[in-house]
Amino acid sequence: MRLPRLNTVRSEDCLQGMRKLPDGFVDLVFTSPPYADLRDYARIRPDDYVGWFLPVAYEIKRVLKRRGSFVLNINDRCVRKSRHPYVFKLVVALVEIVGLPLIETYIWRKPNAMPGRYGARPKDAFEYVFWFGKTTDVRFNLASVGVPYAQRRGPRARRKRVEWRTSGRRMSDAATQRRGWADPGNVICCNVACGPNPHPARMPDELAEFFIRLATRKGDIVLDPFMGSGTTARVARALGRRFLGYEIYPEFLEV
Repeated sequence: MRLPRLNTVRSEDCLQGMRKLPDGFVDLVFTSPPYADLRDYARIRPDDYVGWFLPVAYEIKRVLKRRGSFVLNINDRCVRKSRHPYVFKLVVALVEIVGLPLIETYIWRKPNAMPGRYGARPKDAFEYVFWFGKTTDVRFNLASVGVPYAQRRGPRARRKRVEWRTSGRRMSDAATQRRGWADPGNVICCNVACGPNPHPARMPDELAEFFIRLATRKGDIVLDPFMGSGTTARVARALGRRFLGYEIYPEFLEV
């Protein structure tokens, strides 16, 4: 099989494009596909979403390396004043039908979420990010996304603090102090991307950077089947990773 040229975005349907890739070729698939029935350029009914996405998911699993990860940013929507469960049905299908273990569920909190009239509900101020693995033995570089640990000051600063939580667990901050960083947790806070760009659903650089750092090393290959405005490619290149993407809409491919 002829290997594709990397660091390119190909004008091709992702399903056809991925079928040309060899098994175990990619370290990370990071993508945000069109949400159900939400964008003019890709109308997929919520009831049809799982069936539409499963063929793509099978190819994603095939092209992932053994320790590779698949990170999916997606959000649900309201249909007739009720939240449609297509996102949750998709997650269950990816686990139980495709066989992709669900490693973790992240929440992307959006401080600058667009205000609007949503009826008897608040505005959407977060989105889901689901992290799947080809196996449960995924690459996990937690130190690469660690946040600085706030050192205490004062006469008790050098003492090892031990706390007893209501759960009964004994917690100590000594180890965290020694390594100098703390686990960021599974809630990621970053603004929705703003600025001049013709794509209506741009992903913020910070979201892509978090998962590319977490799940890959320099030189690894990052694939985005729905490249959109190109955030995944731009961030992967800036972090020293190689990338490959697919985009079928000419106006977004030009971007």
